[in-house]
Amino acid sequence: MLGRRRLLLAGAATALALALPLRAAPAPSLLQAARDLFPHDDVPDADYAATLAGLSPELTTTLVGLLDTPTVHASLSPAERKARMAVLLPQPAMQALRATVMIGLYGNLAVTRRFGYQGPSLADGGYLDRGFDALPWLPRAPRGGGEPWWP
Repeated sequence: MLGRRRLLLAGAATALALALPLRAAPAPSLLQAARDLFPHDDVPDADYAATLAGLSPELTTTLVGLLDTPTVHASLSPAERKARMAVLLPQPAMQALRATVMIGLYGNLAVTRRFGYQGPSLADGGYLDRGFDALPWLPRAPRGGGEPWWP
């Protein structure tokens, strides 16, 4: 027997599924361009693909037209792809891709936690009490004041 609560939950889930448009997987050239712009080996392709889902269909078509050329093929070496991206980057469509991937990737808390970001600190008293001096590459400050410890 289906209870009222389960029926409402199932109806809401069905309505949400019907309201969300189905997006196809991004073109391999777009995914490679996103990785070339913001290279992180430990971030899976699914996180890059999620950022590309925010592109409009018109912009996606324009970007695929720019990127799916013989000179921007995925079989090129990373140095060759980087040089080609430097040529394409001033174009408005590429700037839109760059902004979309940057905001989508670095605005995703699940992704930034992979980089060591601990999340907002206001609820924990701020960064002075949590993580302010937790930089392993920075030399330790001397205790008790005295001379500045930076060069």
